[in-house]
Amino acid sequence: MGSWRHCHILPPNYRRGMEKYRAVLFDMDGVIVDNHRFHEEAWIDFCKQYGIHLTAEDYKLRINGRTVTEVVQFVFSGRAQAITPAEVKQYSEEKEAAYRALYGPHLARTHGLLPFLDRLKAANIPMAVGTSAPTANVEFTLDGLGIRHYFQSIIDENGVTKGKPEPEIYLKSAAALGIPAEDCLVIEDALSGIKAGQNAGSGVLAMATTHTEEELRAVHPTGIAPDFTQLVFEDWFDA
Repeated sequence: MGSWRHCHILPPNYRRGMEKYRAVLFDMDGVIVDNHRFHEEAWIDFCKQYGIHLTAEDYKLRINGRTVTEVVQFVFSGRAQAITPAEVKQYSEEKEAAYRALYGPHLARTHGLLPFLDRLKAANIPMAVGTSAPTANVEFTLDGLGIRHYFQSIIDENGVTKGKPEPEIYLKSAAALGIPAEDCLVIEDALSGIKAGQNAGSGVLAMATTHTEEELRAVHPTGIAPDFTQLVFEDWFDA
């Protein structure tokens, strides 16, 4: 990704005047953990086993942010015989088990995450996770990092019928916290997730863990940052 000394962090709240956010809705992959390359490697290896050519660019632009069920259906869409629900389940579990085996030895929080969570908790700002990941990956990540207790709501792929960029997951997350979606800050890394937050009417902070600053600017998030160490808390929330 290169040095962030010259990264321009977009000014927060440029769509909201001086209003501050009342809740935070976190994506998980690429936000709570910087795990993009492990998912990418797992998908490329999985596809290779089944004679499917998948590139890193394909992953970034067409797969990242979607549910594993949607991705399995997508990568097998060129097959003459339609994929069955049983095969979708089998392939989904196979790929995600491979991902967890790859990433397990490297599992770590994104830089600055824990102090940010502690600051939100101290300010009584409610937090939720809205992720396209399956339940097994949520348990692997949140329990593996010991941070589940920070979140008042956790919704994974099983909690929605329409994946990102549809806003369902963030609308449900906001409702679970009892906060209007427009008063929530969504933190995302994927283009589809950024659009989901925008479609929900929320502000969106884009983490540049997966996409370049230029790619993120093209979808007009409320702000862009490389990780949580670059955020000025008072710019976004009442301290």
